[in-house]
Amino acid sequence: MNAKFEMIFRRMFCFFIILSAAGCTTTVRGRVVDAETGEPVEGAVYAIHWYQLRGCCLGIRFGDGSGKEVLEVADGFTDADGYFEVPKYAHTLIMPPIFRMGVYKKGYVFWDDEEIIKWDKVDERNAGKAKWEDVYFPRKWEIRDGMVIRLKPWKDSYSRYTHAASVCFFSGRSGVNSRLFEKAVESECDFSFNRKNKKNYMDHIKKMKEQKGDR
Repeated sequence: MNAKFEMIFRRMFCFFIILSAAGCTTTVRGRVVDAETGEPVEGAVYAIHWYQLRGCCLGIRFGDGSGKEVLEVADGFTDADGYFEVPKYAHTLIMPPIFRMGVYKKGYVFWDDEEIIKWDKVDERNAGKAKWEDVYFPRKWEIRDGMVIRLKPWKDSYSRYTHAASVCFFSGRSGVNSRLFEKAVESECDFSFNRKNKKNYMDHIKKMKEQKGDR
């Protein structure tokens, strides 16, 4: 009887250890490089937001009322060799921690952990000339030690307005909560919020739609 009780106790103890692992973190190191040259990118701003969803299906509200429990927010700039460090939370089967991460440097395409975007095709998508699945692709990024983030140099053929809007959306509305990141992308937000820039972009898309209709 005692042996059986001891076995049950050990199993329960291991179970709770696994559940509590969500609070355990390690620090992992990554590097940001130029996607074309492979050279390190110094001074790129990065931000990562770790959180858990709590009570979303029970109508329970946490923190800011969104059902999110913030675990940690970390941010900074890459060093002269392009290196940075971020926290990594242990994965659990029950209520696993979730992260959102972004990297930005002026002169490069904004990088985030969720999507790969063909920026030279975004205008075509908005004008109805391309399908969503031909422009936006899931990235499925994994936070791991030694990860390498490749920033693509900006090109004039890319959609300037929608890129700025995407950067600003990540900074302000995706819940990253990084003041450092917000400050670094301030010029992008100013560009996307400018009424003249928005009107010019909408006129551009309208002309593309009209061209499509003429064919």
